[in-house]
Amino acid sequence: MTAFLSHTSAGEPHPEKISPIGSRLVGLFPCKRCEGLFRRSHGNQKLCGKCRHGRVPSGPGAVSFGLRLCALCGREYEARAWLQKYCSPRHKYAARREIDRRKYANPSHRGGRARWRPVVATGSVRCARGAACGRAELIGTEKVGGLIRPGEPWHLGHADGESVGGPEHRRCNTGAPIRLQAEARRASRVW
Repeated sequence: MTAFLSHTSAGEPHPEKISPIGSRLVGLFPCKRCEGLFRRSHGNQKLCGKCRHGRVPSGPGAVSFGLRLCALCGREYEARAWLQKYCSPRHKYAARREIDRRKYANPSHRGGRARWRPVVATGSVRCARGAACGRAELIGTEKVGGLIRPGEPWHLGHADGESVGGPEHRRCNTGAPIRLQAEARRASRVW
Protein backbone atom coordinates (compact mmCIF):
# COMPACT_ATOMS: atom_id res chain seq x y z
CA MET A 1 0.00 0.00 0.00
CA THR A 2 1.47 3.34 -0.98
CA ALA A 3 1.10 6.26 1.38
CA PHE A 4 1.56 9.92 0.59
CA LEU A 5 3.12 11.95 3.36
CA SER A 6 2.41 15.60 3.92
CA HIS A 7 5.64 17.45 4.68
CA THR A 8 6.46 20.28 7.04
CA SER A 9 8.20 23.37 5.77
CA ALA A 10 11.59 21.76 6.55
CA GLY A 11 10.85 18.79 4.28
CA GLU A 12 10.36 16.27 7.14
CA PRO A 13 7.15 14.25 7.29
CA HIS A 14 4.70 15.70 9.79
CA PRO A 15 4.12 13.00 12.47
CA GLU A 16 0.36 13.49 12.63
CA LYS A 17 -0.29 13.88 8.93
CA ILE A 18 0.14 10.43 7.41
CA SER A 19 -2.40 10.61 4.59
CA PRO A 20 -2.51 7.49 2.43
CA ILE A 21 -4.71 6.95 -0.55
CA GLY A 22 -8.12 7.02 1.06
CA SER A 23 -8.72 8.41 4.52
CA ARG A 24 -8.77 5.18 6.59
CA LEU A 25 -5.08 5.41 7.53
CA VAL A 26 -5.04 9.09 8.45
CA GLY A 27 -3.77 9.56 12.00
CA LEU A 28 -2.02 6.19 12.33
CA PHE A 29 1.32 5.96 14.14
CA PRO A 30 4.03 3.28 14.14
CA CYS A 31 4.33 1.16 17.29
CA LYS A 32 7.76 1.48 18.94
CA ARG A 33 7.93 -2.26 19.66
CA CYS A 34 6.36 -4.10 16.72
CA GLU A 35 6.43 -1.22 14.18
CA GLY A 36 2.81 -1.86 13.16
CA LEU A 37 0.45 1.08 12.62
CA PHE A 38 -2.14 1.97 15.25
CA ARG A 39 -4.46 4.84 16.22
CA ARG A 40 -3.53 6.62 19.45
CA SER A 41 -6.05 6.83 22.27
CA HIS A 42 -4.06 9.62 23.97
CA GLY A 43 -1.34 12.05 22.96
CA ASN A 44 1.83 10.34 24.17
CA GLN A 45 0.98 6.70 23.40
CA LYS A 46 3.95 4.86 21.90
CA LEU A 47 2.72 1.23 21.73
CA CYS A 48 -0.18 -0.43 19.96
CA GLY A 49 -2.81 -2.22 22.05
CA LYS A 50 -1.30 -5.68 21.55
CA CYS A 51 2.15 -4.56 22.69
CA ARG A 52 0.77 -2.32 25.45
CA HIS A 53 -1.25 -5.11 27.06
CA GLY A 54 1.54 -7.68 26.74
CA ARG A 55 4.30 -7.96 29.31
CA VAL A 56 6.40 -4.83 29.31
CA PRO A 57 10.16 -5.14 29.82
CA SER A 58 10.94 -4.15 33.38
CA GLY A 59 14.09 -2.64 34.74
CA PRO A 60 17.29 -1.70 33.00
CA GLY A 61 18.58 -4.23 30.49
CA ALA A 62 15.35 -6.24 30.30
CA VAL A 63 15.90 -9.31 28.14
CA SER A 64 13.44 -10.92 25.77
CA PHE A 65 13.57 -14.64 25.07
CA GLY A 66 11.36 -14.37 22.00
CA LEU A 67 7.73 -15.03 21.28
CA ARG A 68 6.18 -18.21 22.68
CA LEU A 69 2.77 -19.81 23.00
CA CYS A 70 1.21 -20.06 26.47
CA ALA A 71 1.06 -23.68 27.66
CA LEU A 72 -2.41 -23.09 29.13
CA CYS A 73 -4.34 -20.85 26.71
CA GLY A 74 -2.20 -21.03 23.55
CA ARG A 75 -1.92 -17.23 23.25
CA GLU A 76 1.32 -15.77 21.89
CA TYR A 77 3.41 -13.76 24.40
CA GLU A 78 6.93 -12.39 24.76
CA ALA A 79 8.97 -14.50 27.20
CA ARG A 80 11.00 -12.60 29.80
CA ALA A 81 12.61 -15.67 31.41
CA TRP A 82 14.40 -18.65 29.90
CA LEU A 83 11.98 -21.27 31.27
CA GLN A 84 8.79 -19.19 31.09
CA LYS A 85 5.87 -21.31 29.84
CA TYR A 86 2.82 -19.19 30.64
CA CYS A 87 1.70 -15.76 29.42
CA SER A 88 0.75 -14.48 32.88
CA PRO A 89 1.12 -15.38 36.56
CA ARG A 90 -2.61 -16.12 36.65
CA HIS A 91 -2.21 -18.85 34.02
CA LYS A 92 0.88 -20.20 35.76
CA TYR A 93 -1.02 -20.66 39.02
CA ALA A 94 -4.09 -22.08 37.23
CA ALA A 95 -1.88 -24.74 35.64
CA ARG A 96 -0.18 -25.38 38.98
CA ARG A 97 -3.57 -25.95 40.65
CA GLU A 98 -4.37 -28.61 38.04
CA ILE A 99 -1.03 -30.36 38.66
CA ASP A 100 -1.62 -30.25 42.43
CA ARG A 101 -5.14 -31.60 41.98
CA ARG A 102 -3.83 -34.61 40.05
CA LYS A 103 -1.04 -35.14 42.60
CA TYR A 104 -3.01 -34.80 45.83
CA ALA A 105 -6.69 -35.37 45.04
CA ASN A 106 -6.22 -38.97 44.01
CA PRO A 107 -7.32 -42.09 45.88
CA SER A 108 -3.82 -43.26 46.81
CA HIS A 109 -2.84 -39.97 48.49
CA ARG A 110 -6.23 -39.52 50.14
CA GLY A 111 -6.18 -43.16 51.26
CA GLY A 112 -2.69 -42.76 52.77
CA ARG A 113 -3.83 -39.73 54.75
CA ALA A 114 -6.94 -41.61 55.94
CA ARG A 115 -4.76 -44.54 57.10
CA TRP A 116 -2.43 -42.22 59.04
CA ARG A 117 -5.22 -40.11 60.63
CA PRO A 118 -6.00 -42.36 63.65
CA VAL A 119 -2.30 -42.98 64.35
CA VAL A 120 -1.42 -39.25 64.22
CA ALA A 121 -4.41 -38.48 66.49
CA THR A 122 -2.71 -40.45 69.29
CA GLY A 123 0.15 -37.92 69.43
CA SER A 124 2.88 -40.56 69.17
CA VAL A 125 3.97 -39.89 65.56
CA ARG A 126 7.15 -37.92 64.83
CA CYS A 127 7.46 -35.47 61.94
CA ALA A 128 8.92 -37.20 58.87
CA ARG A 129 11.16 -34.17 58.16
CA GLY A 130 13.60 -35.44 60.76
CA ALA A 131 16.43 -33.02 61.56
CA ALA A 132 14.84 -30.34 59.33
CA CYS A 133 11.69 -30.29 61.50
CA GLY A 134 10.99 -27.00 63.25
CA ARG A 135 10.51 -28.92 66.54
CA ALA A 136 13.33 -31.44 66.10
CA GLU A 137 14.61 -33.11 69.26
CA LEU A 138 17.99 -34.56 70.10
CA ILE A 139 17.60 -38.19 71.18
CA GLY A 140 20.94 -39.73 72.02
CA THR A 141 23.24 -38.43 69.29
CA GLU A 142 20.62 -38.20 66.56
CA LYS A 143 18.26 -35.33 65.79
CA VAL A 144 14.72 -36.57 65.05
CA GLY A 145 11.46 -34.83 64.14
CA GLY A 146 9.25 -33.51 66.88
CA LEU A 147 5.98 -35.14 67.87
CA ILE A 148 2.79 -34.12 66.09
CA ARG A 149 0.33 -33.24 68.85
CA PRO A 150 -3.27 -34.50 68.73
CA GLY A 151 -5.51 -32.00 66.87
CA GLU A 152 -2.51 -30.18 65.37
CA PRO A 153 -2.70 -29.57 61.58
CA TRP A 154 -0.49 -31.95 59.61
CA HIS A 155 0.26 -32.87 56.00
CA LEU A 156 1.16 -36.15 54.38
CA GLY A 157 4.59 -35.30 52.97
CA HIS A 158 6.41 -36.74 49.98
CA ALA A 159 9.88 -38.22 50.07
CA ASP A 160 12.52 -35.66 49.05
CA GLY A 161 16.02 -34.69 50.16
CA GLU A 162 14.93 -33.94 53.75
CA SER A 163 11.95 -36.20 54.35
CA VAL A 164 11.35 -39.92 54.09
CA GLY A 165 7.67 -39.24 53.39
CA GLY A 166 4.82 -39.54 55.85
CA PRO A 167 3.07 -37.28 58.38
CA GLU A 168 4.70 -33.87 58.86
CA HIS A 169 3.83 -30.70 60.71
CA ARG A 170 2.02 -28.39 58.32
CA ARG A 171 4.68 -25.71 58.82
CA CYS A 172 7.53 -28.16 58.13
CA ASN A 173 5.87 -29.41 54.94
CA THR A 174 4.96 -26.04 53.43
CA GLY A 175 8.36 -24.51 54.23
CA ALA A 176 10.31 -27.39 52.67
CA PRO A 177 10.55 -26.05 49.07
CA ILE A 178 12.08 -22.77 50.24
CA ARG A 179 14.58 -24.55 52.50
CA LEU A 180 15.57 -27.00 49.73
CA GLN A 181 16.04 -24.17 47.19
CA ALA A 182 18.17 -22.19 49.64
CA GLU A 183 20.29 -25.24 50.36
CA ALA A 184 20.74 -25.90 46.63
CA ARG A 185 21.88 -22.29 46.12
CA ARG A 186 24.36 -22.56 48.99
CA ALA A 187 25.73 -25.82 47.59
CA SER A 188 26.11 -24.37 44.07
CA ARG A 189 28.14 -21.35 45.16
CA VAL A 190 31.79 -21.50 44.19
CA TRP A 191 34.08 -19.71 46.65
